[in-house]
Amino acid sequence: MTDQKMYRFLDVVCPFCGLLCDDLSLQVEGNSFQIDSSDCPLSKAGFLEASTRTALKPRVNGKFVTRKTAIQAAVNLISNAKLPLVTGLMTDVAGIRTALNLVEYLHATIDQYSNRSFGINASHIQTNGGYFTTLSETRNRADMLVLIGSQIPKIFPRLIEILDFSKTDNPRFKRPRKITVIGEPCEEFATILEKIDVSVTIECDLQQSGHVISVIQNQLGKRKDRAPITHSFPISAIQSLVQDLEQSDYTVFVWAAEEISFPLGDLVVDSIFRLIDVINQSRRAAGLMLTTTPSTTTANAVSTWRYGKPLPLSFRSGGPEHHPDYYAWDSIINRGDTDLVIWVGGLDQSIEMPDCSMQKIVLSSKDHEDADVFIPIAIPGLDHDAHLFRTDLTLAHYLKNLHMNDGHSGAETLEEIYSQFKC
Repeated sequence: MTDQKMYRFLDVVCPFCGLLCDDLSLQVEGNSFQIDSSDCPLSKAGFLEASTRTALKPRVNGKFVTRKTAIQAAVNLISNAKLPLVTGLMTDVAGIRTALNLVEYLHATIDQYSNRSFGINASHIQTNGGYFTTLSETRNRADMLVLIGSQIPKIFPRLIEILDFSKTDNPRFKRPRKITVIGEPCEEFATILEKIDVSVTIECDLQQSGHVISVIQNQLGKRKDRAPITHSFPISAIQSLVQDLEQSDYTVFVWAAEEISFPLGDLVVDSIFRLIDVINQSRRAAGLMLTTTPSTTTANAVSTWRYGKPLPLSFRSGGPEHHPDYYAWDSIINRGDTDLVIWVGGLDQSIEMPDCSMQKIVLSSKDHEDADVFIPIAIPGLDHDAHLFRTDLTLAHYLKNLHMNDGHSGAETLEEIYSQFKC
């Protein structure tokens, strides 16, 4: 900000996790700010880092230049590239749309940085379908929550509060609401669990959670060929969870996509939905997959609107081609199938751009000294108006400019680059 005028904002949307909590009260004056309505460590850390930013200048080959010079340098690199890759995409709806315009024109490839974990989870849905629910329906109708993972309260500090499970004796439900945990609770998880009533905790390595869920499915389905309960899992805890599932009217299984992104993580997702299918024969159950950054859901929503296909996409043949592994950004970089990486940031303060030997054009809200061309851009929802999709893909939040810094948005910068090719 260039002056010391005080701004007070109510009902502020926080862009620092996929929940997009929209009830913050924020006071901004110069480089100082105060959040009056949330104890979320992610919000406080994100706004603090954003408010203490120093003004960044464009660079070309490590030397400070004007913005116009940096834009022209980016255009020159793109013009000489044979196989450009656009990735990062830690941006808003407008930024994604402009990036797709540029990629389509260049016959390039595009993928969002966190998209592989999203794709691992989505692959089951594309193949077999599945029952999904929303944050709102979970809050209003679910009487049982099964958290699968070890980092959920750390990644989504306000999840239990948002879902209104912090108090299990809600008068709207016939019986006390219950919370179950499958995984190895981290330190933050343990702190959260002390404040809420958890009925069952099944401690296991997350990569074993698929087997645990399969055991629960067989126990619940009363199959004769039940999977054996090994000594490594607490038998009493599994049996207690089965009883709770039999009594629950509506169970929601919650997991973070990024936690299930390990090899064969899709089998864990498959086991979750097989259990959901068994429960739905007599009661009601659904899944709720969460993404750590709203830019992941936003990028896939915009891509699906436009092409009927999620990311990643390649336009090398002239039209959009989708392949979740072959066109993934890390696969392309690892096999050297690109000669220019264009990184689009904005919401990437805590994200490290992957190392690569290719030439790099970086549009970001944090400095990148090693980029061939670096152009600073603003943060969506803090420095300019923006739209972002919530993690359950049911709501596109409008984020109003909080005047925390001056600068050009990712969409404006991409449009400046794209316009040079349209001339």
